[in-house]
Amino acid sequence: MRRGTTPTIVVTVDGDISQMDIYLTLKCGRAELTKTGADLTVTTEQHQQQVSTRIETKLSQADTLGMQAGQDCEVQIRACSGEGTAIATTIGSIEVDRILKDGVIGVE
Repeated sequence: MRRGTTPTIVVTVDGDISQMDIYLTLKCGRAELTKTGADLTVTTEQHQQQVSTRIETKLSQADTLGMQAGQDCEVQIRACSGEGTAIATTIGSIEVDRILKDGVIGVE
């Protein structure tokens, strides 16, 4: 992922968690960003006998500018049901690349 861009982050989780409250958190150094609710597009997919949940979110220029180049950005999904069941995925990582011109450009 490159700073100052608007990437779509996609995480796939085994099982159907589409009815749970889902939190997608990115942490890069001290910067931490959590997307939930309307910020996420959640779909379920069936592959033979396996069900998985695909979670997508689009980051803004400001979101990615808050991340430090050269560091890995950690990514994790946590989710909870109304009955109190909570899950957390393994933490993944995305390398953050640098840009030459800093700041938000154009219109977001």
